[in-house]
Amino acid sequence: MTVDAKSFASKTPLSPTLKSLLAQKPDRNLANDLLFLERWEICPLPGPASALRVSQIRRANPELAAAIRRELEPGLPFRRR
Repeated sequence: MTVDAKSFASKTPLSPTLKSLLAQKPDRNLANDLLFLERWEICPLPGPASALRVSQIRRANPELAAAIRRELEPGLPFRRR
């Protein structure tokens, strides 16, 4: 999976796991949190607020967070594995 600037700026999920989950029409706050997590996995934002938000989302949804990261990693050559 490759990531381009257009898809990064959109609110469309990139990982199959998140696409499947969002197709079920979850709560808007949950959807926004998960999209934030996915975008953060692609390009982490600086600052403690972003890091704290991602940490809380991961803690609440550890399996989902791991699946999103696993699906995005092949398309992110700049990230360490």
